[in-house]
Amino acid sequence: MKFKRFLSAIVAFVMLMAVAVPFAAFADEPVQVIGGGAETTPGGDAVVHINISGAKIGAFALTINFDAAKLQYTGCTASEEFQAILDEAGGIYLVNDNDADNGKLVIGGAITEGATFTVAPISLTFKAAEVEETTNTAVTITVDRLRTELDAALESTVTNGGVQINVVHITSITFTDESKDLNIGEEYTPEYTVNPEGYTDVFAPTWSSDNDEVASVDETGKITANREGNANITITNGSVSATIAINVKPAYRKGDLDEDGEITVGDALKALRIAAKLVPATDKDMLIGNVDGDDEITVGDALMILRVAAKLIGEDAFI
Repeated sequence: MKFKRFLSAIVAFVMLMAVAVPFAAFADEPVQVIGGGAETTPGGDAVVHINISGAKIGAFALTINFDAAKLQYTGCTASEEFQAILDEAGGIYLVNDNDADNGKLVIGGAITEGATFTVAPISLTFKAAEVEETTNTAVTITVDRLRTELDAALESTVTNGGVQINVVHITSITFTDESKDLNIGEEYTPEYTVNPEGYTDVFAPTWSSDNDEVASVDETGKITANREGNANITITNGSVSATIAINVKPAYRKGDLDEDGEITVGDALKALRIAAKLVPATDKDMLIGNVDGDDEITVGDALMILRVAAKLIGEDAFI
């Protein structure tokens, strides 16, 4: 497998040099290799954008050096603008990642007609190691070869660039609300802050519920209340986590048997009629009218509803 990769790299390099055509002139300003930095958290992805600008280039080869102990190379893509240049000019593009495990990449390209690279043609993706502290790690970009007709003089006009990937270790996550009451069917996305501040959007937490039947949560943190009960929703990033308590209330008001939005004497009378077996009780009646928590509607429930209707006690007396 290694031999095949090595052979393919040799063939691609030969092709790269073969299609490059020297030019009569190139732009006066220096060739610039500019890297755009990135931020992530341990175990997260960071994307570095490399911009090549300032000259009409026949062929180029960039060497990307990085700390393999802190960053793992996972992929390289060319932008749509850069790919369009290659397609129009009959160019090729290759990535040699044979030595990526040791912190080195070689990216090459060639076009058969002159083009000024003023776009961000290359994006490199790295996964940050699971570090236990906040740290910066460098990705150094150097130009090994840049071929034009003025090849011999070009080296002095190249400006090499390097970038920093800021690997931020999240030390704590805090929900704005410690708990939240929801009605059945209601959706809610809790707000939270992270420490260090300002990195809410760069880390990719996971979400979980300890009782999906009561309240479930998706990958974005949106909570859905499914049925009455309690559930704990947890956000986790590495070894750091936080939990918010969710209390799902029924989509009705205890004691309001006629569901008119108020607790009145009429509700107490309906409870009394159910208790006396004068009318049958539906499942919903049992949920609403059983206010003393004994799993049946009795005269006691009717009396408690009557006392709430008369403002002698509050609804917090309902169980």
